[in-house]
Amino acid sequence: MECNKHPGELIQRLCANCNVYVCLECVSLNHSGHTFKKFLDIMEEKKKELEHIVKLSRDQTLEDLEKKAERAKKQKEAFCEEIQKNIDMVQKRADVLKSTVDAVRNGYLQEMEKTKDDHVKEFEDAEEKLRETIRSVKCLIEGYDLVLKSDNQSSVIECSRNAEHEIEKTIPNISIPNYSHQNLSFPEVEEEIKKLFVQVEDENDLSSDYVECEGSSDESDPADMKFTCSTLTRNRRSPIRVKRNNSRALNRKTNRILLSADIRTPARMKVGRDDQNVSSIFAAHSGEAWMNITGGRLASEIQRVQKHGQISDRITREAEDFSIGPTDKLYTTEQVGSLIFQYNLQDKTFSTLTDLSPNTVKGIKVLRSGDLAVCLLDKDNFTISKQSKRTIRILNPAGKFLSDIEFAGNSSNKLFVNPHRVEERMDDFCVVDRLSVNEGRLIVVSKSSKVRFTYTGFEKDPRHKFDPRDVVAASDDSIYIADRNYGIHQLTPLGLFARYLITYEDSLFRPLAVTIDDEQTVWVGCEKGIVQRLKTQCCDVFIEESDNPESCA
Repeated sequence: MECNKHPGELIQRLCANCNVYVCLECVSLNHSGHTFKKFLDIMEEKKKELEHIVKLSRDQTLEDLEKKAERAKKQKEAFCEEIQKNIDMVQKRADVLKSTVDAVRNGYLQEMEKTKDDHVKEFEDAEEKLRETIRSVKCLIEGYDLVLKSDNQSSVIECSRNAEHEIEKTIPNISIPNYSHQNLSFPEVEEEIKKLFVQVEDENDLSSDYVECEGSSDESDPADMKFTCSTLTRNRRSPIRVKRNNSRALNRKTNRILLSADIRTPARMKVGRDDQNVSSIFAAHSGEAWMNITGGRLASEIQRVQKHGQISDRITREAEDFSIGPTDKLYTTEQVGSLIFQYNLQDKTFSTLTDLSPNTVKGIKVLRSGDLAVCLLDKDNFTISKQSKRTIRILNPAGKFLSDIEFAGNSSNKLFVNPHRVEERMDDFCVVDRLSVNEGRLIVVSKSSKVRFTYTGFEKDPRHKFDPRDVVAASDDSIYIADRNYGIHQLTPLGLFARYLITYEDSLFRPLAVTIDDEQTVWVGCEKGIVQRLKTQCCDVFIEESDNPESCA
């Protein structure tokens, strides 16, 4: 190989001090006094090391893989036989169920046809009356138009006095039938439907995406291997893999070759309907999270959901945001309102903590001290004036006022336009500040109102405006932001963009909420009732510090 710095000179040494390959010119010019290794000696060492790896791989790895393949074949046959039994059983039950459903369907359709005939007549009568009213109002309006064109002062004055009364008198009190279709249930077939689903006896078996295999690959018997599988699950699961009981570190040290990657496919759950959103989320620990499910035709509620989608608790409440404190109390802000509620997780009771009217409340956060930080607005718009009230209000656990964070330092400059969510980070507050319907920013401000930094997004693309909806601080003081434009931004503790945790290509639909559990797993709440979990790893190379960015999400 030729030296890059000295054309024509061959690489002949390795500088042990600088860990670079050099030619003889480099030795004399730039590496005087350093310790060197000859290039041929280095090549001989690497050749022996490679021969050793190849020998171990041929003697041990191939044999081990063949045993695994045979074991997987036997387990596949047993698995297919068991599944076929379940398929036959479900098919038999489905035949019985179909006849029952057909009978109920016929009665259901007859009832709906009768309901349709009864109400169509009411709608037609209301429509005809409204059409007549429209014609009458049009005649009045045409008459007033003629008066306006005539410029007759007395007529204009007289009409201005009576116009509103005459128009209102022409409009009769017509009520449009308010008929909403009822979702009828099928109690006759409910039990049969339940029997179609395979019941998992021990939900703890679902805590891993791969197979637990007792014993080493040489000692274990194929019959001892247990597969965890749910045939009727909505959750997208990773492919089944085998985990050996021997430590991976020992395997890698022995074989000197990585046989399998320890990378998990992000778990994706469906916790709501397509017309619902997961607008807030809080991971109590790695096994479960609380979620605020809003929107849609169904009532909004706060759910406690296990990591594989099972709902263990639910609270029917129209909430804008919620936060959980260390004393088993859950606090919620009223959706489009001024009330803050307190829910006791032990005795399942709700109470009103405080009323901040005439202001509107948005995000809420229970601080480490036990106090509450609340996003408070006098008007839910994006226009501010000297009289506007846009602040982070600090309340004690009893709901009493402590302080406001509204102005930058001791100045009269307002910090926020429309504070939406708030998060505590050491001695700072991270505030999602909305600037318009589809654009916003992140402001990190100290608890003494000093602005640390403001983040307005990484991509300056008008098609993908920075649209933050939630923020969470990790244990290392890094910050994660849920951007509704299909991304999760990770910032360094100093506020620099580090990476996209999940990018546009990962099919993450409209993130609205984000949280991190005690195992550094990120839970992302999205539109369409979707929640996605992603295991994070530390990232040593940041985009702004390298021309060749690396992502390790």
